[in-house]
Amino acid sequence: LIDHLQTNLPASSRRIILFSPEFDLKNYLLYIVHYLLLLGGFRPINFGMNVDAEELSTLNHDWPDTSVLTYLTNDHEPADLQNKILTLEKAFHPLPVTIIIHPPLRYNFKMMGTARIFQVILAFMEKHF
Repeated sequence: LIDHLQTNLPASSRRIILFSPEFDLKNYLLYIVHYLLLLGGFRPINFGMNVDAEELSTLNHDWPDTSVLTYLTNDHEPADLQNKILTLEKAFHPLPVTIIIHPPLRYNFKMMGTARIFQVILAFMEKHF
């Protein structure tokens, strides 16, 4: 189904780099997000799970009109989560970064960067679809 949707996208569809950072190992969530992005008319480029953001950081030069979306799923301490978000922002600057946080990670933390944070996938979907 994903392959069928992807082959029928218009060439003008907006690209989104999709991946899970290192140590976030729930691949099925990436496939769900990938599918939902396709339904929304986006062109996700799925790099998979357990990806070092620094390895993808050169894509901001190759695809300047692209967005980045990642899904954090493992347990993180608030300070670790804040550092991970800032690292992602720096790696992909100036591309817009969107982060969906799995529900078990829900807690208040202070955002200092420019990443758009969604505490659950439903909030992301409501905003974009």
